[in-house]
Amino acid sequence: MTPERRQQIVELYHAAQQRTGSEREALLAQAEPEVRREVESLMAHAGNPGSTPTTIGPGGHLGPYTIEALLGEGGMGRVFRAYDTRLRRTVAVKVLPQDQMASAERKRRFLREARAASALNHPNIMALYDIGAQGETDYLVMEHVVGRPLDKMIPAEGFGLAETIGYAVQIAGALGAAHAAGIVHRDVKPANLMVTFDGQVKVLDFGLAKLPETSPSPDGETRTQQSALTAMGSVMGSVSYMSPEQAAGRPLDHRTDIFSLGVVL
Repeated sequence: MTPERRQQIVELYHAAQQRTGSEREALLAQAEPEVRREVESLMAHAGNPGSTPTTIGPGGHLGPYTIEALLGEGGMGRVFRAYDTRLRRTVAVKVLPQDQMASAERKRRFLREARAASALNHPNIMALYDIGAQGETDYLVMEHVVGRPLDKMIPAEGFGLAETIGYAVQIAGALGAAHAAGIVHRDVKPANLMVTFDGQVKVLDFGLAKLPETSPSPDGETRTQQSALTAMGSVMGSVSYMSPEQAAGRPLDHRTDIFSLGVVL
């Protein structure tokens, strides 16, 4: 790298440090691609909460978390194995789709629901450790569970009765704890049920669960309504496992999870 190019990077880095949000993005957009990549890398390694890396992948950083490998991805985002440089432990980081967090109202709901999910303390629920944002990227930091998803374990003829009951009791216990806290999972399916090598079930993805909201109906009774990252009436979940009211985009309560658990069984 030439001294001139190094000076460009240093100057742009310091200029970007003085800006936030769209102003920083506009400034970086004017730079040559190579210069921009170097500056974004510097900001990420510095743990700058306003940095906006073009891509997130192995070797990159989200705050204090070093991304190591992609574990999976779907409509609700990408999940990476990462290393927490502060607490020195392996974690799972879910990067949320930007369109899910576009509005201030959706972000407010997300934060409220994530805080509630983080309060769940149950041996069969994957723990939510942290939430964060880096530039336009919002992410969740969760317990890293080593095992296999249930959908990769079920034999063609199904499990035996004892094994089925053993898993069912653990899943039901986790959902019962969540429902007692007012949290509805919405996407109970074998792919979201991880089984560790010692046979413990962990229910995944409570970080994007719903909190029921209550409001008085015209006749004065309390009615449960949806609170979600998506608009009212939209459908989220997996078609093969969702309840009729969920498929119709109607308001949900804990019974939708019970229906889905029944389908899993």
